[in-house]
Amino acid sequence: MYPFKTPNNNYYGILASGVYRGLQGFYCYADGNVIVDNEIAGSDINMSFCFGAKIRSSYSISCNESRYCEYKTKANIYSNQANYHQYNIYETNFSDNTRIFLFARRYELALPFSGNNTFVNSRVFIAADQHNHVLNNAYFSIFDNCEIEFGGLIPRLDYSLFNNCRFKMAYVEGEQFQEFDAIDDLITWLKSKMDGADLLGWKNCAFGNPKFNNPEIGDYTLAFDSPAKNMHYNGTFIGAKPIAVPLKITDNVEESGLDISTAINLTIAPNTARLTDRNLAASIESKPIVNLAGRRILSLPTFGYNADRNGEYIDSTPDLSNVPTQAGEILQDGTPYLVVGGSIVYNGEILPDDSRFVSLRGNAGTFSTVVDAYVVEILEAPGRENVECRFSNGATTTISAGTSLEVGAWYYVEQAEITYNSATVAMGKCLKCVEGQLLFTGDGVLRKIFDLASPWNYFEINQPLTSNNEGNFPTGAIMRGNGDRNFDRSKPFKIYHKFSQVRYTIQPNNLAPPAYEV
Repeated sequence: MYPFKTPNNNYYGILASGVYRGLQGFYCYADGNVIVDNEIAGSDINMSFCFGAKIRSSYSISCNESRYCEYKTKANIYSNQANYHQYNIYETNFSDNTRIFLFARRYELALPFSGNNTFVNSRVFIAADQHNHVLNNAYFSIFDNCEIEFGGLIPRLDYSLFNNCRFKMAYVEGEQFQEFDAIDDLITWLKSKMDGADLLGWKNCAFGNPKFNNPEIGDYTLAFDSPAKNMHYNGTFIGAKPIAVPLKITDNVEESGLDISTAINLTIAPNTARLTDRNLAASIESKPIVNLAGRRILSLPTFGYNADRNGEYIDSTPDLSNVPTQAGEILQDGTPYLVVGGSIVYNGEILPDDSRFVSLRGNAGTFSTVVDAYVVEILEAPGRENVECRFSNGATTTISAGTSLEVGAWYYVEQAEITYNSATVAMGKCLKCVEGQLLFTGDGVLRKIFDLASPWNYFEINQPLTSNNEGNFPTGAIMRGNGDRNFDRSKPFKIYHKFSQVRYTIQPNNLAPPAYEV
């Protein structure tokens, strides 16, 4: 009941949301929340270009270009023959056979198109290619708890941050990893390895804690006081992820970034949110996220990353049709189906339970049953409806103590703290009006930011947020987000609202069967 998708020889492919058993192809674009997990198929992954996918592997991966990807490997060799790589996260969790191999094909071309990557808990091997071109994919990057080996020439590298890293020259007998107390000590050591040649770059690198928001669950966005937030040559962030408001997941109502009162079919514990009944869909809303400075909203906080390997990943488009096709009913031409509940006979072949087949083109015909069974269509159309969001700049007027609040509405506290429902709410915090508690006290005032009628729109989880607006004007009300199937990509507007809220939906058809869980 939980089919995995397996694209092969996928030269120019758009991958719909779901879990893929492997990938062999050239240009692969993840449309929605896409997980490529070759541990299931037990084979290598070879790609020329990959955009926006989460890649899990116990086998080698070779990818010439990738952007906005998350690589997480467990064992064996991770091979990244680098050409252009930007905004990727790499995590290998050390083993004797696990390295990230970084090679540059053409030094002159790689410089402006590579960088802004985050390397975590990894052994990174950096080398020139056969023409002595030196890698510079590490420009504008973060290395956290990494062991870095140089295979000959020291790379031209700059505007990067190192935290708890160790360094050595590869292929030198007896060479051990070196630790340094300061960036100047590292540069002195690097110069000593240049045999008189000039060391290029490194002048704007630094040592320091990048202050990831929640690395325990794979959230490598940056805290607002991160030293990496303005280290880029252009004054912006370095690493794969920008500064962001963290979404804390806990069963503590006060500390949680989620509105636990909205949880449906979810069991919540510190850093996890799992389906209570894995046969039913689940959903939950976040608390309002405050952005008073009006910065552009580039990404959405997610909690799907910390699920089991194949994922409680967010996607509201199921992989299987909810409408079964019975024996004797005409099948759709050239359509993939899954056999459920027993065996069938189709086109002269006996197909057992849980087998997949594609109906004939031109005259699909019908099937009969050997043992009571039916079939369901396997839906692999792009599923853009990943996450719902709503945005607000708040009401134009505020509410003082003594004025009744609206049940289900969210309010932002201004000027001073207030007391609501026997609890003190500090200035700059949000509260939700609950049944039977319509009044508050104190010197502060409240600004309504959302109510039950505030509309939700769909947005893509791995893309900067854009919208279609009323009147085709930047300040017009949002009509649809870039995750909507009807989104007009010729008329996108960036989003800068002061308040946002996210609603997640998890479909059981997107989960791995128990046999594949770890």
